[in-house]
Amino acid sequence: MVSDMAKLMYDLRNFKMEYNVTNGVPVMDLLQEDICKQFLQKQMENWHAPHIVVAASMFSKRYAYMAVSSTLFSLVQYHVAYGLTIDKAVYGEDHTLQIPLEEVDVISVTDANWEAQYQKLFRQLFAEQITPLFEVLQKVAKVKSSVLWENIAVRINSIYQKLLAQDLTEKQKKKVYQDFAYLKNANGTIFGLEENPIRRYMKIGQELEDRPCRVTCCLFHRLEKKKEDLTHCRVCPLPKSNNV
Repeated sequence: MVSDMAKLMYDLRNFKMEYNVTNGVPVMDLLQEDICKQFLQKQMENWHAPHIVVAASMFSKRYAYMAVSSTLFSLVQYHVAYGLTIDKAVYGEDHTLQIPLEEVDVISVTDANWEAQYQKLFRQLFAEQITPLFEVLQKVAKVKSSVLWENIAVRINSIYQKLLAQDLTEKQKKKVYQDFAYLKNANGTIFGLEENPIRRYMKIGQELEDRPCRVTCCLFHRLEKKKEDLTHCRVCPLPKSNNV
């Protein structure tokens, strides 16, 4: 267990995590197609997206950063993670992920129990949360599942690459590669699917540096107002192909 939970909570605020539910949309409600459609239409306005499919992709990227990246960071740095279930998560009006801290389990991972705990943790995260959410996004926005899952993989690649760039201990570096391999080589069970939907998109270390480009386009370039003055993302495949 983390000796200083306050430090963990502070660090996770960098992933737009908040620990009190104030306002927003319960993520469970987004599994209802009519509510999801209304939500995405609102995000179109917030993000100046020209089409609901763009809003759906941007939302999946945001949610992946908050829910997935924060979990992977916690496991490497603190050997714990919040076992956030879909019925506890709220997407805040300020684009944070709000969780009722007193109602969420903290899953502690040791060398002896890590595989069993990972199975539990990632089933909650993917099979019970991300996959159902993505299935509704596909129905409502007609966004391709490959785009959504590569959005997840890109966040995974990024957080591990950023961790490796830090002053990690040898044990922490080993854990980064162990966790990466676990997710890349996992079967479809933890995703609630027949096959692993992120395997083909996952890269780390030199492979990611040598081949940073995505396979699919996340549609970021379609936003009418964006912070980066770019025609396409730096890792976008569009300048080289039309595989979107």
